[in-house]
Amino acid sequence: MITMPFRSLWVASSLLACGALVACSPQPESAQAEADADSSALVTTAQLHKGSIATTVTGYGTVTPIPGKTRNLTLPQGGLVTEVQVTPGEAVRRGAILMTLTNEPTGRLAYQQSQTGLTFARAELARIKALRAKNLATESQVAAAEKALSDASTSIEAQRELGGGEARSDLKAPFDGIVLDVPVAPGERTAAGAVLVRTIANDSVQILAGFSPQDAHQIAAGMPAFIEPVAGKNPIPARVTHVQAMVNPTSRLVDVALEPVNPAAADLPTSEGARAVVTVANTTSWLAPREAVLRDEAGAYLFQIDNGHAKRINVTTPGAQDQQQVAVEGQLDASLKIAVLGAYELEDGMAVREAPADKAVD
Repeated sequence: MITMPFRSLWVASSLLACGALVACSPQPESAQAEADADSSALVTTAQLHKGSIATTVTGYGTVTPIPGKTRNLTLPQGGLVTEVQVTPGEAVRRGAILMTLTNEPTGRLAYQQSQTGLTFARAELARIKALRAKNLATESQVAAAEKALSDASTSIEAQRELGGGEARSDLKAPFDGIVLDVPVAPGERTAAGAVLVRTIANDSVQILAGFSPQDAHQIAAGMPAFIEPVAGKNPIPARVTHVQAMVNPTSRLVDVALEPVNPAAADLPTSEGARAVVTVANTTSWLAPREAVLRDEAGAYLFQIDNGHAKRINVTTPGAQDQQQVAVEGQLDASLKIAVLGAYELEDGMAVREAPADKAVD
């Protein structure tokens, strides 16, 4: 039998005792934290709150002239079109020359005849008054001569307004607007009062947008809305002016007309595409971030954080929502926060760690 010296036996026993002590000692704090992290989910949170949210419906359409507000521009005399300075779709400023015509010779002739008649009437009145001073004419003759002078003056004024005294006439824009159509071309002869240019004022346009029949049933004249032109301009406040009572046979949608609240500042070119968003109702409800509301085969739900654990709450969504929030209803606790980013990883009862406000959750 081989014996071990007492000192060697004591050293071996001490080493075995130390190993057992190390094995039984508590884990370092960092290792424990890592273990806890592996069994919990990291999420961002938001506070549940009540507020007002709009229920909206969306349609798409184009900018069109308001019926009855287009303007047909004419001249009171006929003539030969010599210059056309505008084209359809062009924006024009008030007072800009749109077209130039050479007046018909008959108009100038009528003006010259009116001038001759006025000169004769003045001379005749002077002659009758001279005779009346010598008692060689009556008062009625003087009155008749005065009437003839008045008629001659009226006639020449009318001819002047018709442009008879000018060799050419300029057609000018009566307002800031857009040229819709130019039905004549240089070299054409036009009659008095013929339509030369069709225009629309900048503040006389509307958006005719198509909505699904289901959404259109919720829309009524006077409802607030906003318009988003495809050109990327800021949303333009608007209001509904009328809703068609029939489905458009081409688009299979219901046409709804909207006008900007401030037409002069809208600056909407005709035929530009736009998105129309109509507010059909305002709802006061619990509001949750859109990312917090999840769905599965059982319906909509979200998670509230209760003592560091996820608590599933089944909810209903009445339909009111915007780009950031959704109206929700259910057995909600206003004192508990809602899991937002990272909520899709949670299960009912799972441990949760709340991410700092300045850090995002992957």
